[in-house]
Amino acid sequence: MAMPDLPQTQARVFHWKCFAFGWVPAWALAIFLASAAIAAAGLSPLANGQSFGAGMFAVADEVSPMAKLGFGLIFGGLALAARKLLRLERAMLRLADILAAITAQLLALALIPADWSRGYGIGLTGERFATETLPIYLAAALVAGSLVTLAEGSCLSNRRALGKVTD
Repeated sequence: MAMPDLPQTQARVFHWKCFAFGWVPAWALAIFLASAAIAAAGLSPLANGQSFGAGMFAVADEVSPMAKLGFGLIFGGLALAARKLLRLERAMLRLADILAAITAQLLALALIPADWSRGYGIGLTGERFATETLPIYLAAALVAGSLVTLAEGSCLSNRRALGKVTD
């Protein structure tokens, strides 16, 4: 009796290019999505009197490099650990990536010193977990966590179709 084909999962294959293809855009999305929401809500004075796009880029540009790098490296490290240590099926990997992004966002908000948080968290509002911005940061992290899994899966599917990745 032949065994049915099991669905392809990311747990069986890891490819650095596909991971980067998912993680880097997801990292950028988390920064720009939060900046767009902050600009739209009028929570940053930089966005006042500007078009939506200009306000979003002004807010994103104001976010300190330490905040951007801190979030990105924590997020990338946790997402990579989920792939290398947990060996999860794709649906569970998406959940792990969402949790990694949310955890990274919370750790960045909690740990980055106020002097290095320009335009982000305490550097924007004067509070580490301000009620106006925390839901925005967490929603952006949720979307970013989902994106990393989807983009990586798309890359792996394309590489499988080209015969460049085998299970």
